[in-house]
Formats: sequence, C-alpha cells, structure tokens
Amino acid sequence: MNPIDLLSQHIREDWPTAHVTMARPRHPKGVWSLDVIHAVTGLVIQWGPESGFGVSRLDTESYGEGPDENFSTLDEAESRIKHLLNPIYLAIDTPDSEEARDLIAAAGDYIGGVKIGLTHWFANDRAMIAETVAGYDWFLDVKLYDIPTQVEGALRSVVGLRPMFISLHTGEFKENANDNERRSEELMMLMAKHAVEREAAVSAIPQPKLLAVTIPTHLPATPAQVLAKAQRAISCGMDGIISSPLELATLRSELGSRPILMTPGITLNGGPRDEQQRTATAHQAMRSGANYLVIGRPITRADDPRAAAKEILDSLRIGK
Repeated sequence: MNPIDLLSQHIREDWPTAHVTMARPRHPKGVWSLDVIHAVTGLVIQWGPESGFGVSRLDTESYGEGPDENFSTLDEAESRIKHLLNPIYLAIDTPDSEEARDLIAAAGDYIGGVKIGLTHWFANDRAMIAETVAGYDWFLDVKLYDIPTQVEGALRSVVGLRPMFISLHTGEFKENANDNERRSEELMMLMAKHAVEREAAVSAIPQPKLLAVTIPTHLPATPAQVLAKAQRAISCGMDGIISSPLELATLRSELGSRPILMTPGITLNGGPRDEQQRTATAHQAMRSGANYLVIGRPITRADDPRAAAKEILDSLRIGK
C-alpha cells in the first residue's frame, strides 16, 4: 500500500463521517489526489513518489495556486491533517503562560487549535503568545468593538501574528439602536474586513477570518435575535459567526453552508454549565451545523485534561 492509500485509510478510520475520494494517476510517477470533505473544512491532498505531500484547504483565498503546505513524509502530513480535521479549539483563559503551555501539551493530540482569550492576551507579550500557540492554528478572541479607525488599526497590528480567526462584536446588543449607531457599527465591520485583506496581501501571509460575536452564551437570547445580528454581520463582510449551540441550526439553515460557525457553550455529557445559559454537547453542536467548537473548562478544569479532550474528540469521531 502506497503512502496516500495508507493516509486515506487512516482518515476514513478516524473520521467515518468524512467524504473521501481518490483520483489515481495514469502514470506510475504521476500525482495522486485525495479529496476530503468534512464538517470542519475541505482538503485536497496530493502525493507524488518524488514530490511528497501537498495539502490545500478549500476555504483559503489562495486555493488553486498550489498547496498551502508541503510535507516530505506521511507522518508529517498525517499529523497536520489530524489537526486540520479536528474542530476543537482549546480555550486558554489563564494569565499564566507556563500553565497555558502545559494545558496545550496535555490535550495537544486531541485538539485542532488554540483560542487565546482576553485574560491570556493582556497578561502576556506578543512573543510569549507566539510561543504559546506555536504549532497550532489559533483564534484571537478579543471581541473588538470601537470606532471604525480604532478597530482597523488594532487588526492591522495583529495580522502579522497569523491568527486563523479574530472575533469582533456586531454591536452592543441593542435592539433599538438608531441609524447613526448602526451605520458606525457596519462601517466598523467593513473597515475591519478591508484591514485584514490589505495587511495580509502586503505581508503575503494568510488572511485571518473575521468572526462576529452575536449574543454571548451567558445571556438569554432567541434564535431570531441571533439570526438578525448574524445576517447583518455577513452582509458587512464577516467570514463567520460566533453563537451558542442553540442557534446553530437556524443560522445554518438561513445563512447556508459558506459562513463559518464557531460555537462556545460546550458541556461534557450534560455536565456543569457554570455561568453559561445556552449550552449543548460537542456532538449536538456539530450535528446542528457548527464548524468549530471552543471548549475550555470541560478540558482545562478536568482532573485529566488529556482524557477529557480525548473523550470529546471520540464522541465526534463516532458520531455519538
């Protein structure tokens, strides 16, 4: 069995719900192609006996211009693909960088990325943040909200750190905002999108995805309220939405398959919700249309964070 056949077998075993197709070359030294369509992302994986593995994500701006990443061995490619197909972003909300790195190391085999929240972001300098997230895709969850020029400047200053996602607020949760307030918030989002596009292009690096916060999970909300904020954000260029698991089905039905849906509020088998009101299990959230799951305390406060992360990932792999 050649390396890409073996890789295909491993992906099918790990992710039975993924759709995997193989295109075989006519020439013995030609390039093999493996398409993987999964709830998290779509991948095109190419392999040649002389060129090794090339991995491309379908949701990148550069798709079609060649592989996003290249790997010389099966182990290297499989390790990266394992993270790309994993929807779990481990929430780091401790100010202590050593504790953060220990948590990431403990759960590392069973997470797809790292979420850096306000506490860790403001407690550490940028070099320390880069060290904390090294080797992982990461989500900068600082929920930006300010006058448009301030948000634009803030975003331009962090694009070079290469976060995969950055969060913004859609607004201050006001149902009765006046026209001027709404125009300012909409301009904020439009300028935010322009800022990351321009800065990424100038620096020739991947463009971060902007995710709009609707109504946080510790507040009461209806699917209709969340949908209204989400539709407004998408119309202003946001790449995706952050909402509780309870609104996911409505968002996916109304917004279609393109927007990224990131959800916090994940509990472990109906466990404690802390201050969160709108929650669900990881499997329930993925079944409702989530692409990514932000999970903190069910893993970070567990007696065995590694075992907790594995339990959640296993529940997603087997679809239960």
